[in-house]
Amino acid sequence: MDMNFAPDTNRLVVRFEIECLERHLTTYLGHELDDPIVFKVPFSLGSPGGRTWQSLTSNLAQTIDQDVNILQSPLVATHYEQLLTSVLLHSQFHNYWEELHETASPAAPYYVKRAVCFMREHADEAITMNTLVELSGVSARSLYAGFQQFEGTTPMAYLKNERLCGARDNLLTADPAQTTVTEIATKWHFYHLGRFAGDYRKAFGESPSATLKRNIGKIYASSRRSNHR
Repeated sequence: MDMNFAPDTNRLVVRFEIECLERHLTTYLGHELDDPIVFKVPFSLGSPGGRTWQSLTSNLAQTIDQDVNILQSPLVATHYEQLLTSVLLHSQFHNYWEELHETASPAAPYYVKRAVCFMREHADEAITMNTLVELSGVSARSLYAGFQQFEGTTPMAYLKNERLCGARDNLLTADPAQTTVTEIATKWHFYHLGRFAGDYRKAFGESPSATLKRNIGKIYASSRRSNHR
């Protein structure tokens, strides 16, 4: 795994063993997994689940700073491990996310789930509130109330977050010599570039151009390796 950070970047890295995650997920689902768990990346810290995750990990880091021996107790360590694992599984989208939430929240309205799945699959397409209302089969008022209750946000704010994640995916892999931030932003229906940059920085802690520029060294190194073969 390669990670690139600016010199003044504050870093908090939380590492999970995949076996631990899958064992925890199996307990929730009540059956063995058919396929390995695969998370959607990146994990937006601007989403409701992302904000919860950030708050939890930051508080834990502060607790450890104040008392480095806090995790010496197996009971305390197990508690924090299970808490972090549970929040991650319920907050970050993965290939068992829908089944997990159906198991955990049987009362979640079908129309909210239907709208969520549609936006995750079609975030790069033109979607309006009317689109979601027609798809869900309920009124705009009911859909709005359902999202507020079960997702902690509005339908269009949820869509914006999905599009920000899609834009970041593209920026993380694009060649800066051939692609611009504007091209990627407009692909994901962000036409006010200043607002896009502000929302992006709030969600991911850096500007879109900074994300794109990080690829210069990686693409150059990849090109050199190819030329030497």
